[in-house]
Amino acid sequence: MLLIWGMCIAAFFILPFNLTSRTLTLNGFLILFIFILVFCLGSFLRSPILRAEVQLNGFEPDFSRADFVLKTAATIAVLALTIDFLQGNFSTLVDSFMDRSARATAMLTGAKSSSSFWFKIGFLLYPVGIVMVVREIVYEKAIRFLTLCFFGLLPIVLAAVVMGGRGPLLFGLFALGLSYRVRAKKFKPTQKTKPRSSKNFVIGCAIFVMGIVAMNYFVNVFIARAEVAGGTEEMFFISSQIWGVDFSGPGSNFVVNLIGEGNTYLIFVFIWYLVQGLVMSNVLFSDFAGPPTYGIYGVDLLSAVARRIDSNFVADRFLTLLDLDVYGFLPSAFGSLYVDFLWFGLIPTFIWGYLCSIVYQRSRTNADSRWQMLGPMVMMGIIFSVINTPIGFGNGMVTHFWFIVMFLLSKPAARRNYKRDPRRTVSVPSAR
Repeated sequence: MLLIWGMCIAAFFILPFNLTSRTLTLNGFLILFIFILVFCLGSFLRSPILRAEVQLNGFEPDFSRADFVLKTAATIAVLALTIDFLQGNFSTLVDSFMDRSARATAMLTGAKSSSSFWFKIGFLLYPVGIVMVVREIVYEKAIRFLTLCFFGLLPIVLAAVVMGGRGPLLFGLFALGLSYRVRAKKFKPTQKTKPRSSKNFVIGCAIFVMGIVAMNYFVNVFIARAEVAGGTEEMFFISSQIWGVDFSGPGSNFVVNLIGEGNTYLIFVFIWYLVQGLVMSNVLFSDFAGPPTYGIYGVDLLSAVARRIDSNFVADRFLTLLDLDVYGFLPSAFGSLYVDFLWFGLIPTFIWGYLCSIVYQRSRTNADSRWQMLGPMVMMGIIFSVINTPIGFGNGMVTHFWFIVMFLLSKPAARRNYKRDPRRTVSVPSAR
């Protein structure tokens, strides 16, 4: 957490970002520091000094029940999102962006969602793809690429296209990368079982191609939104007048002369997407004086439910944020918790840190290897804390639900495969 926020602060102050109509206050930074400190206290309270790690190769959980449920859900998600795509007007990214803007406006005013039945089904089920990516990469010695692509990646890609945003794809890419990091530690090569270099090369090439395709999609999304505004020059004007930030700080002329205005715009909007939580949380910590929103600000699903119950309540709370000119921007996890619960947001922050440390401990020292599937999820929550809470960013509440479903439906390795090592405080696989 400290590393991620240190990088966020460094990126904002090193790159030529310039605040035009917003100010950063010392009080805002102090409150941000308090929230991060409370998270760290929660994690330190549980985290032990690890002297040994359990090696679980050959003793993997039984995923038969979990695979059946999640593959079924992923198939339904693919069908639902495909139908919604065919029924909607998504011939271009501009169309997707306009549809996304209409949904955001409906949320602001508390109006009922105009999304189709198929979109709602796909929205609830597409996070299964993220879970399947982690399950396939972390636990399969020989990755089944058709399974990974259809049940894992395809729901994520369809959701990104239909929603006209970057969130699902960005979340999926990080799940892919973090899962491979767990896999590298899990299946360490030995002298007897050397890795097949040809297969590793193919895997590496496939990941590289997917990264290039994803980056191309991100670029096209940014360009499409610039076209709606009238071009990159107009977007720079909008960012300066409406967003309250531009890219005219020290060194900006050098960057423009070096890579051109178009590429400078792409760098600006991409990095701003990741660091705006620093600015918006500072505004919220410094100036937010409205009543708490009780979760509807930080969690899209709760907001959708609240709109069905009392749309005026939602509109009233969100108009307060509109007055501060922060609605529609990314508030960071801690800014979101502050708006939802004020200072009581420190309580879920502490619990969040405590739960992260539990996953860290058990994924490295517990004989039940099911805990290892939760590692990428926890890491993504920390990385994207600069954007929103783990359950608030990228349909996070539903994603966590499906991770828990996978965990509970999976059967741990048979206890008879383990024996107690008197030199350690954890159970380890039997040599037998």
